[in-house]
Amino acid sequence: MNNTTSIQTTRGWAGFSRNRIISLSVLGVIFIVLALLPVMMPASYWITRLSEYMRYSILAIAWVLFSGPTGYMSLATAAFYGLGFYMAAILNGPLPFVVVVILAGIAAFLMAAR
Repeated sequence: MNNTTSIQTTRGWAGFSRNRIISLSVLGVIFIVLALLPVMMPASYWITRLSEYMRYSILAIAWVLFSGPTGYMSLATAAFYGLGFYMAAILNGPLPFVVVVILAGIAAFLMAAR
């Protein structure tokens, strides 16, 4: 008997296992709820706190991805993060938010490429 047939029968949609499909579904629901939360509860204290926690966790994950395998301590990630937020604070008044985020990302990218 060929082992590949038994493995293929345990695979579900697009070759993912059942547990993987459930995990991706739960993550998708969490993402949708977090994306719609500011629309449902605008100007809430907890929305602001949650967004700050998410920003700092993304910064920590980026730093660990770089520093963990190499053992090299670099604060460049924090510097580019800070530059992006500084540019967003400067440009926030006259420009729409979506344009501000894109321009701040471009400014951090240009500084990193330099």
